[in-house]
Amino acid sequence: MIQQLKRLFVSVCPHCGQPLQTDEATAHCVIKVCPGGHYTEESYGHLGVRVVYTDN
Repeated sequence: MIQQLKRLFVSVCPHCGQPLQTDEATAHCVIKVCPGGHYTEESYGHLGVRVVYTDN
């Protein structure tokens, strides 16, 4: 049960399933990337915006 709850809060790459690593974090933006380079996610919490880049 606890493992299922943890999955709700851990960002993973939709392509390979690896956990995303925080590349850069500032007061306005958090950038998370896949270690394999398949996926990049930029989150702007104060704006409520999430930008996703995928490598197909």
